[in-house]
Amino acid sequence: MKELLARLRAKPLLALELLTASLFINVLALTPPLFFILVFNRYVSSGFDGTLITLSVGMILAVLFKSAFTLARNRLAEDVAGDRESQRLHQAFVAVVRSRPAALARLPKTQVMEAVQGPQALQAAYSPQNIGAVLDAPFAVLSVGLIFLLSTQLGLATLAGLAVTALFGLHGLYGARKPAKELGEAVTAGRHVAAQALQEPDTVRAFGGQDFLVRSWNAHMRRIQSLRASTFRVESVSQAGSEAAGLLMRAVIIALGARLVVQGQLSVGAVIGASFLAGLPMGVVSRLIRALSAMTSAQEQTAKLGLVAGLPLEPDKGLAVESCKGRLDFVDLAFAWPQAPGPLFESLSLSLAPGNVLVVTGRNGSGKTTLARLVVGLLTPIRGQIMVDGLDLRQVAPAWWRRQLVYLPQEPSFMNVSIRENIRMANPDITDENLPGIIERSGLRPYLNAHPQGLEQILADGGRHLSPGVRRRLALARALAADGPLVLLDDPTEALDKEGCRTMLDVIRDLEQRQKTILIFSNDMRVLNLAGLFLDLNIKPVPRVTQPGAVQGGGS
Repeated sequence: MKELLARLRAKPLLALELLTASLFINVLALTPPLFFILVFNRYVSSGFDGTLITLSVGMILAVLFKSAFTLARNRLAEDVAGDRESQRLHQAFVAVVRSRPAALARLPKTQVMEAVQGPQALQAAYSPQNIGAVLDAPFAVLSVGLIFLLSTQLGLATLAGLAVTALFGLHGLYGARKPAKELGEAVTAGRHVAAQALQEPDTVRAFGGQDFLVRSWNAHMRRIQSLRASTFRVESVSQAGSEAAGLLMRAVIIALGARLVVQGQLSVGAVIGASFLAGLPMGVVSRLIRALSAMTSAQEQTAKLGLVAGLPLEPDKGLAVESCKGRLDFVDLAFAWPQAPGPLFESLSLSLAPGNVLVVTGRNGSGKTTLARLVVGLLTPIRGQIMVDGLDLRQVAPAWWRRQLVYLPQEPSFMNVSIRENIRMANPDITDENLPGIIERSGLRPYLNAHPQGLEQILADGGRHLSPGVRRRLALARALAADGPLVLLDDPTEALDKEGCRTMLDVIRDLEQRQKTILIFSNDMRVLNLAGLFLDLNIKPVPRVTQPGAVQGGGS
């Protein structure tokens, strides 16, 4: 409701037009009950057909005008929502793709997916029908006031019926909120179980996970069934109670009205008209409860969108140089994960000039991939600086900086587009004439030749269907397409066969000859032999920088 009022306040002229249309709609809605009263009181007593014709024509005109005002209000109500939902969804999705990765990682993926894929609640909440239901609520006093003019007793009976209907409606609105919320959480958890079964079929089968997943799935389904039953019971009680209150109110009005007719205090036409008049606010209350329920759901969806849209974003502007040389300096660099007992490393200082090759070694979990992500700008150090050609990386434009990188991540994934588009992703300016050379250097040619669609093959699920070796070769092709002055290779020989390793080592030697600044994160002895400097992250908390010959190998 607060959201709707805020939208109306933002467009005062439109709000005035909507209220004016609602006034006419609700005044014209009184025509049928008045028609019945006049027919029974005037025509039945006189029998003059002219009276009946006049009343019928007036009734028809009133219905036509009411329909016209309703259509006009619906068109006006569409402007209340406008493109606000689309803007919110756009802002949330922009936040997903432009937020700082560390901030995004703190939100559960299922929560993010629900936020950006659930616009139905927002669109349904502020439909013209729901907006009309809210606007009609204040005008219910018109029909109740007319009933009081006819009879105070009938008016009090109407108010009592409305109060009982509202109570049952609110019981359904608020009573079902908790089980409905728990139901949504249970459905999300069930989807997560199903996703595990679909995404990791080999792991499930090879390590006996079938029984575990089936038990987990059945437990979630039982919980979902129980919560649905609870929600259904609350809604059933609310609906049945509201319907019963409406029927009983009509019966009381007829009974009281009949008694007043016998006593000569009321006409038959007035009793019939009062019965129809009482139905108008009852309908308004029912529609209002449904509208409030939809708007409550929308409020929850808006909160989810706000949580995602409020993620801190990477800057879209910053410093850049016309020609990056690739000089890299770590100045008193330190990094620690939140709630970790200590830093992964600290007081790291070293300088790399173009043509230098640094191999970073260390056991699993020592911080190799973390250091690579720091250089890419995906993480932020807790202390110190990463300097790029003398510029602090935190002040550099991220988009510009990443175009300067030849980056091969440890676990490469891809966009769900063609292989050609994936290779060109980091450098859209690259021409098709350059692609054959990149494909040959990366060792991707045999795979493309064996596939009927070649470069036009569309990848799905981030390229998970590709073998690890092909993913590594494709990631190398994507990295080489960028052709930046700084090279970051995270476990470059992982998952590669003998021929693939030879190709990778040839690429590294070629990049070194072209005076690229090269950082390799690996424990592979074949890679260690290419190093000009070693950085050992096994030494804690201050890593050690050594010259060739000081490292005999690391853990895998």
